[in-house]
Order: sequence, then C-alpha cells, then structure tokens
Amino acid sequence: MTPEEFLGGMGNAKLLAIIRGSEAQAAVRTAVALVEEGFRYLEVSLNTVEAADVIAAIQREVGAAAFIGAGTVLTRDDVARVAAAGAQFIVTPAIAPSVAAAARLDLPVLAGADPDRSVFGHGSGRSSHQTLPRVPRRTEIPLGTP
Repeated sequence: MTPEEFLGGMGNAKLLAIIRGSEAQAAVRTAVALVEEGFRYLEVSLNTVEAADVIAAIQREVGAAAFIGAGTVLTRDDVARVAAAGAQFIVTPAIAPSVAAAARLDLPVLAGADPDRSVFGHGSGRSSHQTLPRVPRRTEIPLGTP
C-alpha cells in the first residue's frame, strides 16, 4: 500500500481504532470484534503487552479485511520489529527516528507533532502528520467494556 493509498483510505474511513491493553489475547479479540463491526484501520499501540505478536495475530485473524498498524513507534528497532510482524503503517507521537526508518521500508507514517514542531518534520519521509493539541483530549474505552 502506498502512502497515497493509505491516506485516501483513511480519509474515506474517517476512523482509526487504537488498541492498547495489558492482555495480548484480549487485544486480539477486541481487534477482531472491531473489524467485524466495520472498522478497517486499526493501530496497536506498542505499549500493548506483546504488541508485535498481537499485530501478527490480528493479521492472521482478519487478513485483508483491515489495515493493521503500530502506534507509539519511536525507534528504528520498533520499526523493524513491527514491520516483521506485518504492520502496514506506523503512527508516532513525534518526529522521531522511526519516521525515516519506516519511509525507507515504504511504510506509511502518521507522525504527530505539536504546531511548533511540525515544521521540523518537513522532508523527513512522513506520509502525513497529526497536529496534537497542547492538552491531550482523548477518548479511551478500556478493553472488555461492553
């Protein structure tokens, strides 16, 4: 998938589910349920227990029904680990070494930066960037919530 295809698909989907958890199997079950409900873009945060194994398991379970990426990807080693697990894109909360490493592998990158830092990433190889508010505003639903 090219960065352009990724961004086009994300634009059409309008939603990216973020999976993070302390139980690998619960994370996989949550991802499968989300895909069954129509989600097509899922990010497994690297702070999820056994994140690379979770990515690989989700890929096996859902196949081409969804695009599975990795989040909180900061280092070149992170990129290598999630690419080997089958991640199809990465998300990083900052302009980090992971951006260039992913670009070298043709993995689409959503790189986050607050407005002051977004210029720093220009030309770094990112596909797009998310502008993060200075005070994070997130909605998280704990795993296992009905």
